[in-house]
Amino acid sequence: MTVELNYSDDWGDPYIDGETRRYSQLAFLLRSKTLLDIDCWSRVPGKPFMPAEICEVVKKELAALGRGQTAAISGDNGSGGTEAENVGEFAGQ
Repeated sequence: MTVELNYSDDWGDPYIDGETRRYSQLAFLLRSKTLLDIDCWSRVPGKPFMPAEICEVVKKELAALGRGQTAAISGDNGSGGTEAENVGEFAGQ
């Protein structure tokens, strides 16, 4: 999933499907280089993403994929590490 300021189309729009959806530049590049399905999450131009919002979206995406272990990105998982360390730990790094 890419997180960037873009003008990509929302999947919730009734007129948007796999053939008519426009992707952001980063998602388009990643799709062409990796041949993987890349999803976009966009925001109205001029409003920044807050870290908590990004974590919530990532947790929802993981839950939708059936990966229930999201404690490592929820802030405090008992490891005593920083948020960045916890996210890296979750990602297997």
